[in-house]
Amino acid sequence: MKRDGWYASRAYPHFDLPLTFAAARAYVTDPDRVRRHSFHPFLSFDIVRRRYRASSRGVTISKKSRPIGVAAHLDGYIFAYYAKILGDRYEARLAAEGLKPCVLAYRSGLGSNIEFAKAAFDEIRRREQCIVIALDLESFFDSIDHATLKRNWINLLNVERLPVDHYAIFRAITRYSEVSLKECRSRLGIGQNQRAPRPICSPSVFRTVIRRSAVGLPNLVKTNAQNHGIPQGSQISALLSNVYMLPFDSEMTCLAAAVDGYYRRYSDDILWICRLEDAACVRQELNRSLDKLGGAIKIKEEKTECSIFCRNAGGRLECDRPIQYLGFTFDGSNARIRSQTLSKFWRRVIYAVRTARRAASRSIAAPRIVYKRKIYRLFTHLGRRNLITYAKRSEAVMGTGAIRAQMRRHVPRIAKELGVQSAGRGQQKARP
Repeated sequence: MKRDGWYASRAYPHFDLPLTFAAARAYVTDPDRVRRHSFHPFLSFDIVRRRYRASSRGVTISKKSRPIGVAAHLDGYIFAYYAKILGDRYEARLAAEGLKPCVLAYRSGLGSNIEFAKAAFDEIRRREQCIVIALDLESFFDSIDHATLKRNWINLLNVERLPVDHYAIFRAITRYSEVSLKECRSRLGIGQNQRAPRPICSPSVFRTVIRRSAVGLPNLVKTNAQNHGIPQGSQISALLSNVYMLPFDSEMTCLAAAVDGYYRRYSDDILWICRLEDAACVRQELNRSLDKLGGAIKIKEEKTECSIFCRNAGGRLECDRPIQYLGFTFDGSNARIRSQTLSKFWRRVIYAVRTARRAASRSIAAPRIVYKRKIYRLFTHLGRRNLITYAKRSEAVMGTGAIRAQMRRHVPRIAKELGVQSAGRGQQKARP
């Protein structure tokens, strides 16, 4: 829970230490201090996820890498405080221009993906015939144009030029520097499985070892020299991505009103629902508005989906292909969790079960037992936050019964993977 809407104390290792609320507030509320503040490099790392795609040639495996930048503690307090200042103005702008229903991501109190998807599917049901266009923006945060962001920032503050403290933050988030967390740990001799000290190193070690190595090794600090891109993961990045898209959201909302369309944007996911005869105009205007944003922003064409929905002679809503949106698919009658999500879930189950069985087989204790309580907590309705509990919430909102059918008999299937022979309270035996 954030104090005063911006302060949160976290103990992650970085080049500095956390501050108390009083000390952080005294610093971030002083514009002159912020103006003169020297920002540390972000500690960067990649979140890598495997993707599996079935085809006639078998299953192909690819990897999706998402770069994350973690700000130093004091830098993070500054980013968070100014994100609150800008966020209040941003919400006021959305209300003034009638954009509040259209921008879904990085705003509190709106609901979850489940409610957003349900609202879109209800809009499709409301229409006799429509086309649904779902598309993604490629490398969204890496493509944010600095000049456009600065111009929108100025407009949001209703000033002629950025105040010096705001400009310092703009420079820190656009001409940002970063250090690879993996390379930093290696340079400092911290093993990948070893707990890093807090701070991760002293200022003198940072200057002589990380930035300018005393033994002639290359400088680990890399600076963004391009005119686009902001780090994903900072306390202000999400808000700035919305500020960057303000003109686009405004133009799309006006277009939706003109053609009786339905426009929603969740970060880099864009959804349009309109009449078939308006589809070409919508795509043309959408591309034109994106071009005006500048930078490297572009549509990820391979992920663009278009689905046509219409009612048959019996009044049933049908489509030429189900639409995918925010983790769900919709065919006109039923909303379901994406099959890719289910496949990933069951791969995780199988991996966890095999790991537990291997651990049991290596145990020197007799009898060798696979304890399944943890597996059931991670992968069944007995846990608190997993796909099954998410599916239960989704079914409660969607109410079609299709999601319940997808998760039917998940406990017996997991028990089968475990190879359960007999049960006891709190533990289960399984073949190792």
